[in-house]
Amino acid sequence: MTIEQAQRSSPDALLALAKKEGRGKLKIFVGAAPGVGKTYAMLASARTAKAEGRDVVVGLVRDFALVVLRDFALVVL
Repeated sequence: MTIEQAQRSSPDALLALAKKEGRGKLKIFVGAAPGVGKTYAMLASARTAKAEGRDVVVGLVRDFALVVLRDFALVVL
């Protein structure tokens, strides 16, 4: 749907489209201490979801100057 079409669509049509597409999921990774693997687990999960054809959005990745995390993040994004 283009922006122009969205501006012309009725509210009922937009609600029907939203129901058809379904809801997204928010996944939060929590760890008790620094260095327990939260960022790596998040990137691994994102990579799996992307490989399955799902859209993945990453808001922020702090790599803490770890080359492994930075390279892994670049593969996912």
